[in-house]
Amino acid sequence: MGEVEYYASRLREIQELDHGKAIHAQISARYHKVSTFLENLLVKMYGQCGSIEDAKAVFDGIRPKNVYSWNIMIAAYAVNGHLIEAIGLFQEMAVKPSRVTFLSVLAACAQLRCLEIGQEIHARALCSGFGSDTTVANSLINLYSKCQRLESARYVFSVMPDRNVISWTSMIDACVQCGDHREARALFLRMDLEGVKPNEMTFSNLLSASSLLVQGRSIHARLVACGYATDVGVCNSLVSMYSRCGSLDEATKVFENMPARDRVSWTAVITAYARVGHRHHSKSALEYFRKMVEQGVVPDEITYISVLDACSCAGCLATGRMIHEDIISQGLDALLPVRNSLVSMYGKCGRLDEARDVFNSTKGKSIVSWTAMISAYAQHGHSEEAQSVFQRMELEGIQPSEVTFTSILYACSHAGSLSQGHRFFLAMVGDERDISPLVEHYHCLIDLLGRSGQLEAAEELIRTMPFEADIVPWIALLGTCKAILRLEVGMRVVEEILLKLTGSKSPGPYILVSNFCAAAGRWDYVVKVRKLMRETGVTQRPGCSFVEVGNEIHEFVAGDSSHECYHEIHEELKSLHSRMKQAGYVPDTSQVLWGGNQEEKEKSLCFHSERLAISFALVASPPGTPVWVTKNLRVCTDCHTATKFIAKLARREIVVRDSSRFHRFSSDNGGCSCGDYW
Repeated sequence: MGEVEYYASRLREIQELDHGKAIHAQISARYHKVSTFLENLLVKMYGQCGSIEDAKAVFDGIRPKNVYSWNIMIAAYAVNGHLIEAIGLFQEMAVKPSRVTFLSVLAACAQLRCLEIGQEIHARALCSGFGSDTTVANSLINLYSKCQRLESARYVFSVMPDRNVISWTSMIDACVQCGDHREARALFLRMDLEGVKPNEMTFSNLLSASSLLVQGRSIHARLVACGYATDVGVCNSLVSMYSRCGSLDEATKVFENMPARDRVSWTAVITAYARVGHRHHSKSALEYFRKMVEQGVVPDEITYISVLDACSCAGCLATGRMIHEDIISQGLDALLPVRNSLVSMYGKCGRLDEARDVFNSTKGKSIVSWTAMISAYAQHGHSEEAQSVFQRMELEGIQPSEVTFTSILYACSHAGSLSQGHRFFLAMVGDERDISPLVEHYHCLIDLLGRSGQLEAAEELIRTMPFEADIVPWIALLGTCKAILRLEVGMRVVEEILLKLTGSKSPGPYILVSNFCAAAGRWDYVVKVRKLMRETGVTQRPGCSFVEVGNEIHEFVAGDSSHECYHEIHEELKSLHSRMKQAGYVPDTSQVLWGGNQEEKEKSLCFHSERLAISFALVASPPGTPVWVTKNLRVCTDCHTATKFIAKLARREIVVRDSSRFHRFSSDNGGCSCGDYW
């Protein structure tokens, strides 16, 4: 082996920078003029070792530079994340580019979403004779896909003289990225007809285009037949697909049967459970996260965002704080999506001060950041603060989105700010923004009219809004009728709801209608609704409440006596009930539809889940400590009244997060932040 071949062989094997510099020194000492061949290998070696400065220094000294010299320097820039420099160097090229040149620079453009420069490179590729090259065309499809230019990707694909599996897969991915899932599936069928065998990336992209469970299952069966059932990337896509299509069991089965898992696998299953939005599933998401960390898999920002969503849903403040610390230790706390999730988590866990701290310290706030803070204030009934943040956002030149308007209208609704709510609704549809109101915006306005006592106006808006009214606005209006005892309007609303209840399995509407009719003395309707529930197979969800004491979550179900501290809880409940009655508390048993005498009905109220949780917190936490309770259903009228008495008698601030909003009961006078209207 000659000396040049020896040094070339050594340079190709080097992975450590110090070793590479030592070999470079030997070459410089041995040769007065180093060959272009060895200089190119030195540039490549420095690029692979991450030393762009050394690579560029060698590159600048190459005389003459051949196309390989330019290619390896462009590749060194691209591999090390210097994408703008890679594109700039391509534009300086003094020799005719090769296929490799175009592949490197198009990949850089795709990562930067540089459409205009990409189009210039496309034109240059055509002039250089690479317009019909399959690999270059595949890169162009990828570029146009990343830049959301589906028509351009279609054109490149249509004029390709030869297409391989990467071409078809890239085009399917382009359709998925641009939201045309129907065309993605049609392309897969055409691909089949032309006899092109799909690869693992084809299946992964196709699964992303599956919005129906039957489609996803069909693709699953096909990829099993093609031998990709154990591919990690394909399995990750399967988990996401089944989750998106609502089959959590099948998503879990795929995950549990995977022979190997990576970070994406764990993130996919965590996201699958977190996105359901139920506390039970959120706890499962947190358990999967714990197992992920135990197995040494390092979470990324996407994982943390899903875990924070799970903490938000479950009300796990202590866990959320620990995850916040992990995020800081991994240096991910500066990432905007992560900070937005932290604002949301702290807000949903009742810690407005911590949500505000994260929000105020966030640099380069996006519309998502502002909306998260507005939403946090809205959930707590702080309408004025929500409006103040909205105004600050506008002063900083950030245009509100549809979601932002939903949050601010929700804040106005829960504060009964009719004039402000109207103002925001009109601002949304004004000439300056021209945002078409969504059904959610009308729901907020309907609720706001109802809360302001304008029930007939709310009813008229439901009947005239530019959407076919589903059951949701009628349910909101009935809740208002129940709160202010407007029986005439309420019974009209009951009739509308009963027309829309056919086949519904959700117990909430049935229970609300039944409770309203009981309060109105319309027992004939109560019997009718209960019969309808039995015929439809609807079962009433038990009330569940959760309270965090000593960094441990305790769960209580209405009427449950299984807690290890039940005796102490029972004694505390008896004591509270006696003291509350002496203070003027009168139990509201009008909606207790079972039981015999008054005493039995009062006893059933005492054992609602939130009272069990509050009583446990009173006996298990130090005096004066705030009590934080999360409930899966809306707080009933009697429990709301009782909690006001308990907060005042126990001198404890009590915060209850129900399925609708936060209720913050003052330790001074027992008053609730919702103003007794929720």
